[in-house]
Amino acid sequence: MTALEQLQTYLRRLELRMRILAASRGAAAITVVALLLTVLLVAIGNRLRFAEGVVWPLRLLLFAAIAATISFALAIPLWRLNKRWVTRLAERRVPGFGERLLTVAVGSCGNARRMALNGGLTTKPGERHRSCLSRKSREDRP
Repeated sequence: MTALEQLQTYLRRLELRMRILAASRGAAAITVVALLLTVLLVAIGNRLRFAEGVVWPLRLLLFAAIAATISFALAIPLWRLNKRWVTRLAERRVPGFGERLLTVAVGSCGNARRMALNGGLTTKPGERHRSCLSRKSREDRP
């Protein structure tokens, strides 16, 4: 297995772990909201003696709150979690990567990926290597 394949495997495993973490946090939030809101709405309904006109609005409120919690605590975090986000997290935790990990993970230039593993990608963070620039843009540069 080459170094690039090992790095890709590492990123895939890290992304899977982050997805599991986001899903478990979302499930916990949904459970807490459902439990607490159910207890609160039952107390309100009990106080109003579960009148015929009270049960449906309370039930609708419970379902709407659970749906909002599902979207904000589960769906949005899972949707936002992508390879780039995971890579940036890894780079923050391990500063030695020096943006090379991001280049390898989402870079479109084959030379940039190879050079990132060799430690010679760019001189400045965020700058693209000359080999990644098109021929026309290379000619325009001083």
